[in-house]
Amino acid sequence: MSETELLEPTAETSTDDDAPDLVLPGEDDDDDDDPDDDPEPLPVEETEPQELSEKEREAQFKKADRAVATYASKIGDIYGDEAVNLIECPLCPPMHKGFLDGRDAGRVPDEVRAATLYFLGIATEVEYEASPQHRLCATCKGLGQVKSGSFVPQWETLTCPACNGCGFTPPPGGAVAAAAPEAGMIAPPTDNGAAPEPGEVDPTGERRLLPDGRQNPNWMKWPQGKILVPPWGITAGLITQDAA
Repeated sequence: MSETELLEPTAETSTDDDAPDLVLPGEDDDDDDDPDDDPEPLPVEETEPQELSEKEREAQFKKADRAVATYASKIGDIYGDEAVNLIECPLCPPMHKGFLDGRDAGRVPDEVRAATLYFLGIATEVEYEASPQHRLCATCKGLGQVKSGSFVPQWETLTCPACNGCGFTPPPGGAVAAAAPEAGMIAPPTDNGAAPEPGEVDPTGERRLLPDGRQNPNWMKWPQGKILVPPWGITAGLITQDAA
């Protein structure tokens, strides 16, 4: 073998030019740092949900009705004789009707009651602190009315003379006399001469409570006696969802 043959590289050996570059831990390849080499993300097309046609909506309702009928039948089979206690949920529309146990009426957990009132647009009243200067009226027990002993229907009950019908003592102003209606108050007489029992919403659309749970100063007042309440201004028609 000649010296020339010993110096020529064989197939099993490689030169320094052919050897790959070693990258030590912690060292990055310069090519990986080039932002131009990163592929650009494909644009995402935003599609709006398409409105169903009247025919498609009708077909959807029919399918839902059949599903509810099947569900009701299976629930009846599961509960057997106790199924007579189940009543339809008054909040559920016909296309996805649910059921309630009538024996639970009046015994609803607070969180369920709060969620239901919120859905109905009725605010939950703020928990106010008790006044250290006032106490429950001992005469009327906080009801504001007392029995007169009369058999005449319109005089069977009277405004409590101890608290002026407020239900607490001392009454506002300290005077014990028949309290006159506040200016602008809605107080049309009923058959027995008393003002009607108001509900959560008065005849002008005012709710007893504002969306944040405070008392509505415009409740049971005629339009000329109303005020603007920040941040809503006009308070008629407000619901709990307006609190946000």
